[in-house]
Amino acid sequence: MAGEPAEIAEVLSRRDAGEGVGKMDPARVRALERGPSGVLKLHMEGQDTPIEPVSVRLCFPWSVPGGYVSLQDGEGRELLLIRSLDEVAPAVREAIAAELKVALFHPVVRRVLSRRNEFGMLSLEVETDRGRTAFQVRSREDVRFLTDRRMLLRDPDGMVYEVPDLLALDTASRRAIEEFL
Repeated sequence: MAGEPAEIAEVLSRRDAGEGVGKMDPARVRALERGPSGVLKLHMEGQDTPIEPVSVRLCFPWSVPGGYVSLQDGEGRELLLIRSLDEVAPAVREAIAAELKVALFHPVVRRVLSRRNEFGMLSLEVETDRGRTAFQVRSREDVRFLTDRRMLLRDPDGMVYEVPDLLALDTASRRAIEEFL
């Protein structure tokens, strides 16, 4: 696609060159489902046996959250790269969306209740769309701005918290975050 960011263009050029990236056609995906044991299975047109286990990953979850979905085998090798969910049938699209919803659990920060800065680490107690919680942010490297107002905060366990609009937070909450930046 013309105008794609450099990181996306690089992935696609490796895929097109066949460098360790799946070459299956997204249009051949018949179904993506969890079996009775909870293992995710990929059913492809023209294959009698499903591929399992399979995992669903977003290639660019921060820069392109609605596209570039990778279906990978149990060893983490890419089987299939889906540029847009429009490339697959509606039932497969729904299954992918359900898998990503679980994988991309990002509580949304609504308000900062308290903050401490100790040894360069920010400790926050926040109110999110999922309830109250506390977490720490080790360094500025764990803060990712998606736009000039939208950001993600990652705690030491890898959990990601979203601030959809820094300017929409109340003044005290905004200052608590901005002082760390």
